[in-house]
Amino acid sequence: KIERLKSELHLLEAEGKQPNKHTFFFDTKREVREFDIAAHLNTAPELLGRVYNRPTLEMLKKEPIRGATLPVQLQKLARQRKSQYNLLRQRIEREREMFVVAQKLQTRKDLLDKTQKMKVKKETVNRPAIYKFKLQRKR
Repeated sequence: KIERLKSELHLLEAEGKQPNKHTFFFDTKREVREFDIAAHLNTAPELLGRVYNRPTLEMLKKEPIRGATLPVQLQKLARQRKSQYNLLRQRIEREREMFVVAQKLQTRKDLLDKTQKMKVKKETVNRPAIYKFKLQRKR
């Protein structure tokens, strides 16, 4: 389910993800002052906030924008997206916890052997205890 959620969400606006940096290079300070990002990207100024699927002016002239355009619809979609990201985060956290529990169970199972063992590190919430076993030669 985690993989399916990741494939649906694409993690485009995930929290904690570094924002994309779009760098423009100029020769003079005058060019910097006169720079219009909407004209450079060939899109409407209202659509500059979109980090993905930003239509050009030609696309806007040819056909209307598909999907949600009303603010109420956009807010509803944002809420749904946020809840899906929360669900994904919870599932990843649950999977990590289950992995730690499985490691702890495996460690306890390994401790049932009658070989000599020495504790190297104590058990914590995030990882099982680490033991060093005496090497036993196979004959």
